[in-house]
Amino acid sequence: MTLKFRWITCLSLGLWACLPLLGVAQLVVYPIGVPDDPSRIRPLGLSMNDTLTLPFFDDFSAEGPLPNPLWWTPNSRVWVNRTMAINPLSLGTATFDGAKPDGRPYVEDAQPTGFGDSLMSKPINILQIPQNQRSTIVLSFFWQKQGRGEIPDQNDVLQLLFKRANGNWDVVWQVNGLAEVPTTTFQFESIALSNPAYHHAGFQFLFRSAANLGGPFDTWNLDYVWMDAQRRVNNPASKDRSISALPEGGFFGEYTHIPAQWLRNKEIGSLDTLQMVINNLDSLLQPLEYDLNLTIKGIDTLRQIIHDGEVVEPIVQGREQRTIPIFPFNPSLLPQGDSLLLEFFFRLQSGDEFYRRTDGTVFPHVSFAANDTLSFRLLLEKTLAYDDGTAEFSIGIAQNGGRVAYAFQVDEPDVIEALDIHFPFIPGGQVNRRMELLIYSELANGNQGILTMHPINIPEYAGRDVFTRIKLPRPAFVEGTFYIGWQHIGNLPVAVGLDKSRTLSNKVFTNTRGTWEAVTDVGGLLMLRPVLNKGVVAAALPPADLHWQLYPNPAIDVLYLQGLKSGQYQIINVLGQNVRSGQIFPETAIDISGLSQGMYILRVVDQGFVQSKKFIKR
Repeated sequence: MTLKFRWITCLSLGLWACLPLLGVAQLVVYPIGVPDDPSRIRPLGLSMNDTLTLPFFDDFSAEGPLPNPLWWTPNSRVWVNRTMAINPLSLGTATFDGAKPDGRPYVEDAQPTGFGDSLMSKPINILQIPQNQRSTIVLSFFWQKQGRGEIPDQNDVLQLLFKRANGNWDVVWQVNGLAEVPTTTFQFESIALSNPAYHHAGFQFLFRSAANLGGPFDTWNLDYVWMDAQRRVNNPASKDRSISALPEGGFFGEYTHIPAQWLRNKEIGSLDTLQMVINNLDSLLQPLEYDLNLTIKGIDTLRQIIHDGEVVEPIVQGREQRTIPIFPFNPSLLPQGDSLLLEFFFRLQSGDEFYRRTDGTVFPHVSFAANDTLSFRLLLEKTLAYDDGTAEFSIGIAQNGGRVAYAFQVDEPDVIEALDIHFPFIPGGQVNRRMELLIYSELANGNQGILTMHPINIPEYAGRDVFTRIKLPRPAFVEGTFYIGWQHIGNLPVAVGLDKSRTLSNKVFTNTRGTWEAVTDVGGLLMLRPVLNKGVVAAALPPADLHWQLYPNPAIDVLYLQGLKSGQYQIINVLGQNVRSGQIFPETAIDISGLSQGMYILRVVDQGFVQSKKFIKR
């Protein structure tokens, strides 16, 4: 943890003083969250109406980011989310680390450690259980070390405490960072309430973590908290089947979002099959079926039944996790429109019902069927995206003047009219800090290959996982592989969202010393998206209103452009390859001495209009 402690010191000072410790081309990960909202905070004072009776059950499948108030006290401080854990029991976990639920560090000192995140149950009346059954009360849960977060160190602990009748708390279980367990699987724990000191009308239990309190640096994930009578310790089985994770993989190859028109042009065989992960939490095998319905909203509304009672084969065994394919829809049936809203509804037909004790007592307020359904949306407009729309962290470059580039590819020439960027809330905020947005046709030395440079002030925080669209003052013509990114301005941190659901190689590059370097350890996807719009080309300016010349033609060493104000140019060879690009000025001279003899196309973007002319190099 030495390195991250030093970096937190720098953040607390508002300086980049630790840059030599990190290396000049480092991307830096920051915590995220939301600004404090006093309206969401109420005093801890509890009345008798807040007292629960058993059973107690929360698998965190309800939407976060705060814990479900049905079960937990309002002073609980954990982040309920669907992305930080790996292979959870059901969709959603509670994440413990060194940051508050709003993303702010608990302490902004150099190396703070101590208890921070906590999750406290509401009072539970144990006396409503007959005395001869109280020894059968068991609390069980699953925990994971690290997941998609940062690995805990030896001094970092996750604890469980029980409250006695006299108000004192006992630590009844704990684990520290030395635990040699896989960071991708959940561990099961169960504890009996055998001590009569816990048999009272105001019993509570509390999970808490001790960590570096300067940010989300020591991560534990908690899932499937279950407490009831008539249970046995060391028995993880429940009559429950669940959806374990959001759909895995890019919907469209590497991309999770593509322009609506791109999708219409695809063949059904070119769409990827998505993967849904399900769990059988029972010890017995269970036949399962599933449905998948899709509603597509464009100019018209289309509904498709993709899977209807599809049988999961072979039969899912007890305690088995299974990945099942979801067949994609038929693009040829899509309605028209510049945007398409795809609403998926997935249902696992599992036979799950209300929770039932071994004596047959049914409890309608606990439904095991609640984690058998999932609805999710995809809005396809004009953007390209790799990310899934959820930021677990944020990322920036640790140097004034440092540049970041993010690679994308188009099959046909297009125009970037804007960038969609998620600016998360980071400790101290970043509103009005400066960055310069950049678009490149290629990564070259200096400013060669830059198509657009647009300095901006970071806008107001728009909300968790909300993108801000930054309109470019002049569209950028792109084809093949291109890059979008930014240049850091100033000495204070600026960052964009980081989605840690998966990692793609050869997409992120940094430049801090005049040379571009591929970054191999990003550990996620930048939440930065180009907004494409071929229509902006034709609509921007009629051809008759644009008069410009290139000369001489044929040319030997230098090609001159006259009649253009500003913008970008590209020189394309007969193979369609971009061999040169740069900025346009009122008088532009292009060095072509290094080009081979032959015919070329000079393509210019000026005042939002794209036009091409041929010339010959001798």
